[in-house]
Amino acid sequence: MVGPAGTFNLAVLDQEAVWVDRHAVTHRLVDMPVGYRRAVLVFLHGHAFYFWDAARWDELLGATVGAFVVHENGGVPWIGQVNCHDWIESTVLVRRLRKLDPDLPPAYELSSAQD
Repeated sequence: MVGPAGTFNLAVLDQEAVWVDRHAVTHRLVDMPVGYRRAVLVFLHGHAFYFWDAARWDELLGATVGAFVVHENGGVPWIGQVNCHDWIESTVLVRRLRKLDPDLPPAYELSSAQD
């Protein structure tokens, strides 16, 4: 999950334990101050489109025939079928940040400044 400094690994969005900063330093979410958690959330929404776009390409290129059946027949939306800010909010990492700090700004406040 940790890549070279200055890079972002989408895998960080699929877990709820740590944040990896731009210097490739790992921070436990439970140890981060509220202000830092808020800054992470602002960062994620500020770059939501880019992360969403990369994730939808990963989903499409890595999809198996079974995945197509689940998405088409099971009613599970593809990443590209949801708004990038809604998608960011649905990630494991953001759900955990919101659980740790229920008073973090709502998604509409963070996304309206970015769109």
